[in-house]
Amino acid sequence: MNVNLNEWATNKRESFPGAKENPQLDSDSDSEFEDETQYEVAARDRSKTKNIYKWTYALVNHPLYNFIVFVLILFNTIVLASDDYPQSLEKEAVLSALNDFFTWAFFVEMIIKMIGLGVNNYMHDKFNLFDAIVVSLSLVDWCLAIILTP
Repeated sequence: MNVNLNEWATNKRESFPGAKENPQLDSDSDSEFEDETQYEVAARDRSKTKNIYKWTYALVNHPLYNFIVFVLILFNTIVLASDDYPQSLEKEAVLSALNDFFTWAFFVEMIIKMIGLGVNNYMHDKFNLFDAIVVSLSLVDWCLAIILTP
């Protein structure tokens, strides 16, 4: 059975009133990509105005930067997975220090991306939004640990 998905989608769109006006359902429309391109173009244009934007934009788009962030995520996962009970005070201190390091490293990564890409472009990407939520919750956890530790 050979089904042409574009034809099937077109028939389904025509069966719902007002569906043709929805650009996400129109297979010929790249509006979702156009929005992303507009944000990328805005970030590139902004990076031409000041050196800090130019430097951070080039940094966050460099493959080595993304590789370093990936390695940080990998090591953070290993540190989180090595937490067990009961554990010695030395191991607890080392894991706590490493957790603090990764929290602040990811916070710096988030700030650099917000500067380089611009806040709108940063928040437009769902992975960055998820990352910002995780980093924010980690910072709240860090602050509460400082406040509540006797």
